[in-house]
Amino acid sequence: VQLYLSKASLDCTITTSKSSEMNLNIPISDDGDYKEMPIPEQFVHKLVNVEEQPATAKLHSAVSDLYA
Repeated sequence: VQLYLSKASLDCTITTSKSSEMNLNIPISDDGDYKEMPIPEQFVHKLVNVEEQPATAKLHSAVSDLYA
């Protein structure tokens, strides 16, 4: 999926679910040039505070380093 934004729509929020191979394209000049950025499909999850307080443990999720 290729998602192209106009200059007027740059301040938007994009929600995805169960999607792969998605790219966001934003305009970078008036000549029709775009910058393509992949929308991550791989994340890393880690339990935090599970050993000290299992009842209040939290799951932290972050985009995989593949997209750094």
